[in-house]
Amino acid sequence: MKYVLTDFIHIHLSLDSAAILLHITKSGQETISCSICLDLLKDPVTTTCGHSYCMNCIKSHWDKRMRRQSTKTIYSCPQCRQDFTPRPVLRKNTMLAVLVEVLKKTGLQAAPADHCYAGPEDVALFCRTDQQSICYLCLMDEHKGHDTVSAAAERSERQRELKVSRQNIQQRIQDREKDVKLLQQEVEAINGSADKTVGNSEKIFTELIRLMEKRRSDVKQQVRSQQQTEVSRVRELQEKLEQEITELKRKDAELEKLSHTEDHNQFLHDYPSLLVMFQIDQKTKDCSKISLTEAWDLFDIPANSTFEDQYIIGGPGDNVEVQEWSDRKPGTPRKPGF
Repeated sequence: MKYVLTDFIHIHLSLDSAAILLHITKSGQETISCSICLDLLKDPVTTTCGHSYCMNCIKSHWDKRMRRQSTKTIYSCPQCRQDFTPRPVLRKNTMLAVLVEVLKKTGLQAAPADHCYAGPEDVALFCRTDQQSICYLCLMDEHKGHDTVSAAAERSERQRELKVSRQNIQQRIQDREKDVKLLQQEVEAINGSADKTVGNSEKIFTELIRLMEKRRSDVKQQVRSQQQTEVSRVRELQEKLEQEITELKRKDAELEKLSHTEDHNQFLHDYPSLLVMFQIDQKTKDCSKISLTEAWDLFDIPANSTFEDQYIIGGPGDNVEVQEWSDRKPGTPRKPGF
């Protein structure tokens, strides 16, 4: 809470009081409220850095520091954080004391404070209503009546949520790694089936070399083309899954790093944005399941196929002709992959 010179321009002061006011005022404004208790100064004292406090407020503040620190205590100004060694000897600021008495006689009220000067060691609460860390003084002022808990309790709750998020991500990583292995097996099966198909077609067309040379080349080219298409499709999906795994591991590492953060306030500050970033979309997860098909069946040609099975038309002594697939009779089955 602050009082400024403009608040007093219509106050009828004695000449001595007016002289005191002008003496302690700089650039037309002076703070004469305690930033610790947020009230008018009582027994005001001024530190060497120029900030003023109630005698009891600054003493209590430094006494708490002395009890917390097991080693050498460093005293500092709650506002500007300037360190003092050794502990300053506090003396009453008589001019400020006189001015405060004059202000009390005028009946002026203090304006609300616009800043909390609590240090990191004093911020031990968390306001769930405003989603921010607060100190005990703030709890009794602007956060009065809000839903508040200790920072440690809020950290514990968020830690549990973080653990569940990590478990979901780790489960997705395991699922994707299994999918990658299955896709690798499919690639091997496709390649093996393609090789087998090429071998069988070589046996068939070797016996009909004079009439089937061109056809053999066409079939081989088509099989290889389809092989390349299928392998490319699976490889592309495999690459996307590996990228997803890498991204999930990166997110897991960030969550793990956050889970080990010792600073409650830093954890609570970073957690909401990370939680939104790492939210697991169950619907997307279900839609991204890998559905494997026996693609290698597209290449299948029975190893024991006979000439008749390959739609060869003709008889003994006749000129043998090979029926073109585009000219096959209605109802004649078409061999997959051709």
